[in-house]
Amino acid sequence: MGRQCIIELICSNLTFPFAIYIKEQNMIKRNIFGLIAILALTSVPAWGQANPCNPCNPCGGKKNACNPCDPCNPCGGKMAAPKLVSVNPCHAKFGTVFFVADSMRRDQVTFLSEAPLEDIVGTTNEISGYFAFNPDRPKDGIRGFFTVPVKSLNTGIPLRNEHLQSEMWLNAASNPNITFVIESVENVYLTKRAAGSMTYKMMLVGPFTVNGNTKQLRVPARITYLQESDKTRKKKPGNLLGVRATFELALADFGITDPTGSDIIGVKVGKTVTIEVKAFASDMKPTAGNPCNPCDPCNPCGGKAKNPCNPCGP
Repeated sequence: MGRQCIIELICSNLTFPFAIYIKEQNMIKRNIFGLIAILALTSVPAWGQANPCNPCNPCGGKKNACNPCDPCNPCGGKMAAPKLVSVNPCHAKFGTVFFVADSMRRDQVTFLSEAPLEDIVGTTNEISGYFAFNPDRPKDGIRGFFTVPVKSLNTGIPLRNEHLQSEMWLNAASNPNITFVIESVENVYLTKRAAGSMTYKMMLVGPFTVNGNTKQLRVPARITYLQESDKTRKKKPGNLLGVRATFELALADFGITDPTGSDIIGVKVGKTVTIEVKAFASDMKPTAGNPCNPCDPCNPCGGKAKNPCNPCGP
C-alpha cells in the first residue's frame, strides 16, 4: 500500500468519530434551545390576561399564594390588624381615648425567660387596647385596658409554641387572652417637655390576668404625648401616646408550675419572666373600608404606598 493511501486511511479513521461527536453536540444544543422556547411560551401569560393568583396585586408584586378566597390574608402571610376593644365608659371620663390597634403591627410585646440551660425570647405584635388620658392633667389619672392573644406568642420554634399554648402551661383553649386593666396611677411626674410633646414617668396599677389567674401589678412606664404634626402622621394619624414599660412576672403567681413528673422551671424555664412593651396609641379611632382587605381597614401591605387597592394610601 502506497504512502498516500496509508495517510488517507489514518485521516478517515480519525475524522469519522470526530464528525459523529460534532453532530451529537449540535443535536443537544437544538434540543436545549427548543426546551427553553417551550418553557417561555407556556410560562408567559397571553397579552392582557389577568393574574388568577392576585387579581388586583395589592402587595407590591408579591403573589398571594393563589388564594383569592381569603380576604384577611392577601399579602403572603400578613395578618389582619388587631381588633378594637370596647371602651369602658367609666374609663372614658378620665380623658381622651387613645387606641392601640396598629394595622401594620408595629406595636410589640417581648418576653424573656432566663434559666441555666436555656434562654427563651418570645414576641407578639397582636396588641389591642386603649388609654384614657388627659395629657394636660396626668395626675387626674389614666385608665386603660390591653389584651394579647396567647396563640400569638411566638418563641421562634413551632413545637415550643404549641407547648406554651397547651394546658400544661398557658392553656390557650380555656384562657385565650392575657389582659391588663389600668385602674389607677402612682408617682406621676414630668421628665421632659418640648414643642408639641410631653414625657411622663408613672406607675400603672391594676389587675393582670394570665392562665386564668389574676394578680394586682404595679408596672413602671414611660408615656410620651405627641401632638399631631407632619412628622407624627408618618407614624400614625392623630395625636399619639408612645408607651414603654418593662416589668417582671413570677410564674408561680399565675398558677404556672412544672408539668407532672418534670423538672423544667428553674432549669430550662426561668421562675420569673421579663416583659417589655412598646406601643403607640392614637386618638383617631381606626375605621374600616378597604375593599381589598376588609380585615385591615387601611393598609394591608406593610406600608407600601403604591397600592391600587388601598384607599388610605396616596
